[in-house]
Amino acid sequence: MAHDDRELVERLRAGDWTALDVLYSRYSVPVFQRCWRVLRTREASWDATCDTFASFLVHLPAQPREWLLRTSTQLAQARRGAR
Repeated sequence: MAHDDRELVERLRAGDWTALDVLYSRYSVPVFQRCWRVLRTREASWDATCDTFASFLVHLPAQPREWLLRTSTQLAQARRGAR
């Protein structure tokens, strides 16, 4: 799947927004779950999930799974600390 992920990132870099749909459907639940473990509220976890994907679009890392999971944890921890 990592190969497919890299291909999807390349397609996204080329302007193919359908690639984002695939990546979001593939990773939104695991990202939300990471955020939930830290934040324990649905609203804050969805906000952190959205922030994670917004940041993903800025960076477009070659290995999205690892990046998304690591970043979602960091963003959720920062949100928790800001409360």
